[in-house]
Amino acid sequence: MSTSPRSLIFSRPAVLATLLVAVALLIGSIALSTISTHEIATADRRASRAQQTLVTVNQLLATMNEAETAQRGFILTRDEKYLAPYLAALPRYRHELTVLRQQFGGSPGRSALVAQLGVLCDRRFAEIAHTIALRRQHGIAPALNVVESDEGWHLMDEIRQRLQLLQKQQVAEITAHTAAANRETQIFQDINRVLLALAIVFGGAAAWVIARRLYHLEGLIKVCAWTQRVQWEGQWISFEEYLAKRFNLHCTHGISEEAARELGREIENTPVPPDA
Repeated sequence: MSTSPRSLIFSRPAVLATLLVAVALLIGSIALSTISTHEIATADRRASRAQQTLVTVNQLLATMNEAETAQRGFILTRDEKYLAPYLAALPRYRHELTVLRQQFGGSPGRSALVAQLGVLCDRRFAEIAHTIALRRQHGIAPALNVVESDEGWHLMDEIRQRLQLLQKQQVAEITAHTAAANRETQIFQDINRVLLALAIVFGGAAAWVIARRLYHLEGLIKVCAWTQRVQWEGQWISFEEYLAKRFNLHCTHGISEEAARELGREIENTPVPPDA
């Protein structure tokens, strides 16, 4: 016995399969949203760490410039108040170098660059401390001789070059992380839209099939095969009563040609009893 395509579409397995696909697509969309949120948050954290590192690099550069400015002011004036930025910069530059070492711990190339910076900064502060001591003990001339040797200038130039290299690397890293986050966001959004659209389509199809099945079932009436009575609201009633109660239709009675012929044959074949 062949099965029509219509019966296959409206069959219970087809409805269940459609609902399962819709639910699976919806769950996939939720899972994808969770993964997307996690990936975007990870990219944001990486960009945030790169920004924090860039801030530390800029702070170290500012610290070195402040120490250099304090050196010049003290040598020219021998006023101790000019040494305040230098004295504040001493512990700060060590702390900033420590932070950079921690932030670049997973990058051998940048860790080596920070190590070079540490050596250069130590030498620069040693040179500043030497000129300050000369100014205090022997006057301005010996201190100026050290300054004019350009040792400090060369050290600062090398420090600035390495800090600028770190700045460029961090800016490039921030740009890359931001671009990656934007790309991932766009990809996840596109896939999520497709999954949601498919879930809506399959869910709508399942709802439509269920509605059609309910409509089809509502159109069926249960008729007693023996008495030909109809079940309505838990009671078995005649077909005429059913039409009246459900559709407000009232019946009249007649006889069809077929029934009339059958009745005529029955009358003809009925024996006539003899007169008493």
